Amino acid sequence: SLIFKDRLGRVRGRAIIIALYGIMVMKLSGGALSFSPGMAWMLGAAFLISLYNLLQLGLSRQFSPLEVTAFSFAAGTLALLPFLPATAVQISRAPTVPLFLAFFLGIFPSALAYAAWSKALSIAPQTGWVTNYMFLTPVLALILNYAVTTSLPRAGALAGACIILAGLALFTIAGKGEKKKEG
Repeated sequence: SLIFKDRLGRVRGRAIIIALYGIMVMKLSGGALSFSPGMAWMLGAAFLISLYNLLQLGLSRQFSPLEVTAFSFAAGTLALLPFLPATAVQISRAPTVPLFLAFFLGIFPSALAYAAWSKALSIAPQTGWVTNYMFLTPVLALILNYAVTTSLPRAGALAGACIILAGLALFTIAGKGEKKKEG
């Protein structure tokens, strides 16, 4: 990032481009690339998660990963308070099992993921070394979709996932080469 003066190097930059290409292949495997209101929301979310990562990196230099996670949850709770009345109505109407699952997902996997993410950002020398692995999200979503629905992914989606993994492997291998040069 420009703010924290992170430098990834040429090979790692190419690895990111390869992973982005993999995402494009996955997206295009379903047909033509189309832009919809959902794409605007996704771009907005990508921008906001980038800002969040920068803020989190700055906070992780002063606070523990658990404290940063607590700050994140507190900020999220405050941001959602205006929706509390409508949420209370929906919760009162929700079936028990889905409601339990929603609470479970919000408390355990989310909290653990945020704490692990904070820890990773706090020990990594550069933000990009951690955030680059967010490219695993569509690959993991593909695997989870298969595990839950047992529907086989399209060949293009599998090809895109392989390209993403190749980009991440190159990113990791380039990092090992940089560590050897430093040592």
